Amino acid sequence: MENLRILAKNLDQKNEIINLFVLLGYKEDSFCTYNNDDLMGIHVYKDGDIQDVPDEDYNHDEHKEITLPELRALVSLHKNPINI
Repeated sequence: MENLRILAKNLDQKNEIINLFVLLGYKEDSFCTYNNDDLMGIHVYKDGDIQDVPDEDYNHDEHKEITLPELRALVSLHKNPINI
């Protein structure tokens, strides 16, 4: 696991993102409490924690930014690994 970040555009997208990270083995932290429709960042940490952060606190250099399609692809590969 690595430190990642992704920006959610609304509450539905935030919930999808958190569910996808859980499928990858990250765990939802007690700090996932922002329940509004504003833009919000979601940070995941290599120790497995998921946290949502307000948009103004979103950028952290130690986190690699990914997109929702990239996250979906990671989950797909996780579920169906390619054996070479």
